[in-house]
Amino acid sequence: MINLGIDIGTTTICAVAYDLASGKLLESVTKDNGSFIKENGFDKLQDPKIITKKVFELAEYLTAKYENIG
Repeated sequence: MINLGIDIGTTTICAVAYDLASGKLLESVTKDNGSFIKENGFDKLQDPKIITKKVFELAEYLTAKYENIG
């Protein structure tokens, strides 16, 4: 079985397809986060709708490419 991993960072959002049986990273895809809507000093507010959309785009890409991803 191939596993899907997702990392939501403040700069980028990354998804990987990883084969646990073989220990191989099959693919890694990254998108700019780009969800900042307001900065106030050290605080940076982000739009969760933008983040969610990008996460689903990455997940859909990898699940379409790898049939037995979970």
